[in-house]
Formats: sequence, structure tokens, C-alpha cells
Amino acid sequence: MSSRLKHTLDNRPLLKMHYRGGNLGDQLFAWATLEAVADRNDMIPCVIYSFHDDDDQVMRTYFRGPFEECENAEVGYGWDPGQGVEFVDPEAFVRGPQDTSNVELYGTGRSYRNFEDSGGDRVAAAFTLKDMYTDIVEKTLSEAHFPTGIPIVGVHIRRNVEDSNGGDGEHPGVGYYDNAMRLMRRAHGGPDGSAIRFLIAADDLAWAREQPAFSTATDVYFVEDLAIATHTIWDGFESDDPSHASMVRNLAVLSWCDHMISGPGALSWWASWLGAHRRGGSVVYNDEGRRSRGEEAAYYPPAWVHISEDTDEAELISLNAARPEYDAIWIDFDEMKNKAILRMAHEVADEEEHMDDAKAPETS
Repeated sequence: MSSRLKHTLDNRPLLKMHYRGGNLGDQLFAWATLEAVADRNDMIPCVIYSFHDDDDQVMRTYFRGPFEECENAEVGYGWDPGQGVEFVDPEAFVRGPQDTSNVELYGTGRSYRNFEDSGGDRVAAAFTLKDMYTDIVEKTLSEAHFPTGIPIVGVHIRRNVEDSNGGDGEHPGVGYYDNAMRLMRRAHGGPDGSAIRFLIAADDLAWAREQPAFSTATDVYFVEDLAIATHTIWDGFESDDPSHASMVRNLAVLSWCDHMISGPGALSWWASWLGAHRRGGSVVYNDEGRRSRGEEAAYYPPAWVHISEDTDEAELISLNAARPEYDAIWIDFDEMKNKAILRMAHEVADEEEHMDDAKAPETS
């Protein structure tokens, strides 16, 4: 059933968006914003695909959707929230009750605030990989023989960053990743920091392998070294750009992780949001460009922690005290261990007291 026929049957107007191509992360942002605005205004979200080539089919090939396609439907007017606007407030566009016009939405809208409160579950469901890919990801990662019961931290390294992702074309140095891994070990690696593993996806694998922070660490794995990287399931998608499959693969693997060290770019943002963020894990990032332009709050959820090469543990403790939403993220394991020991001591004492009461002779 086509979107046009669906529109005719349920009598709701269409909210349309021209497919923009570009990187996968921006495509996800565009659809998430389109879906949220359409839902708030009782419209059907759909995409106009200008060219029916492989670049058009990435989302529909790998993800569950639905990503409706609309063609040849007249547009009454367009709505442009403003050039470069990241937070596209769905409440700002209000369709009148008698307005049956189809509308075209402009802009990508790179902000979690566009959809998280009202449509986060729907967006996450739409951006779930199809079963055939999910099964392979889970199977191959389960065969990677990570130690049982310890957290896995995804690390996304992007050095080939384009301005189209909304950043400034710069990337954090190895010092950021080294510091982030140290802080993750302290927060989630147990009393001595060893009960943790890092899973690295990098667009410049040669550079990453040369960095001592990764190459000499015994708790680091590279996605390219796992069976998931060469599985034949990724060969089924014919494309002029082979990076499509690797982007989806990295998104799938990183969103599987418990916590996330995010790199620059929209794909890294989505790996963090779909994975660690929605499961209540820790997410850290470094984005000096957005911070300097005052765009950080619209782009990153408040529970994500901005760190740099110089952020230290004392600064994080101070941050925790000032920002209650971080309380569940950075845990002092020594304090937690002491509380657990104290709680166990109380439980033992209570149990002994009950046993003594049970043994006590009854008095007539």
C-alpha cells in the first residue's frame, strides 16, 4: 500500500520531507524530527526520494521503520523553522483543525529535544535493525568471549569529520579518549578498574592502532578484529559507497554497549542515544565547537558528560554534586563497596537475631 493511498484512506494530510542523502546520522535526525512533528499534528510522515539509487535505500534496507515514501502529492505550503536550527520545536508548528493541506518540512533538526519526550520510543523502534542483522550482531558479539558480567564501553573514533555534521570539522585528540577510558575504568571497572572492556570502532584504524592508549591496553578490542566486521551479511547490500554497511555495522555494535565514549559526528550521537543512553548507561563526549557556539544544550542530553583531555576525577565529583541528573552515572565504587559491606553486616545481624528468637524457649 503506498503512502498516497494510505493518506486517501485515513484522510490525514502528509508531512513531507525531501530525502537529503548525506551521512547516516543526519538521515536519522531528519526522520526523527519529521516523525515527531507529524505525530504532534496528526499527520502522516513521509519522505520524497528524488533518486531511487542505493544511497536512497540505506535506512529502508537495514532498519525496521516504517519509512513511508510519498510521491506526486501536492504540497499546500512549507514550514521552515529557520536555517541552521537544531531544536525544531514541534509545538511551534500547529495545524488548524480544518487544515487538510499537505506540508513540506525543511531542516534536519539535530536535537534530542525534538523527539525524546513524546516520541523517543517510536524513534528507537523505527531505528532498530531488522531481525536478520540484529541476530548476527548479537551472535558474533556473544562469540567474542568478553568476560561474563562486566560492562562493555563503546568507543567511536572519527577523524574524517565533515562540516555537514554540524560540528566544526575538528576532532578530539587521543588525550580525550585516553582520559575518558581512565574515567570509565574508575566509574565502572570495579574497585581496581580492571572489570571493564572497551570496544573501539574507528574510521582511521591505522591511526588508532598506533596509539599507545589503545595498543598497549589489555582491556581494548577493535571491532575490525571481531567476526562481525567480515560477516557476509554485510555483502548483500550493493552500493557505490561501501562505507554504508560499515556505518550501520558500527552503529549496531556501539549501541549494543553498556556505556559510550562518543566521538564527533551524528552517527556517534545516535550510537550513544540508542544504546547506553536509553539503557541508563554513561555517555561522555567532547565537542568544543558546539560548546563555544552555545549549541551544546540543544544537541546533547543533560545527563551526558562533556570532558576534555584535562578533566579529572575531582572535577567530575564536583560536577556530580552540582548536577543531580549525573548521580547515577559516576559512582564512587569504594563508597558503594563500603555501603554493601555495611548492608550485609546488618542483614547477617538481623538473621542471627531472628535465629536466636526462634531458639528461645517459650514461656508459659
